[in-house]
Amino acid sequence: MNRPSGSNTPAAGGFLIAIGLTMGAVLGMTRGNAMLWLLAGAAAGVTAATAIWLVDRRR
Repeated sequence: MNRPSGSNTPAAGGFLIAIGLTMGAVLGMTRGNAMLWLLAGAAAGVTAATAIWLVDRRR
């Protein structure tokens, strides 16, 4: 969905952090190393949220 030009509503990227944490925890439980995968999921989520923030900031 496109936002109208001139809109000051920022795009939300926080859900990517939550999804990364959840997916990391699930993968970690199935693979036997929950903390490593939780941290990897958090890093991936923060990276994706930062990318969305940078793209939205340029608009």
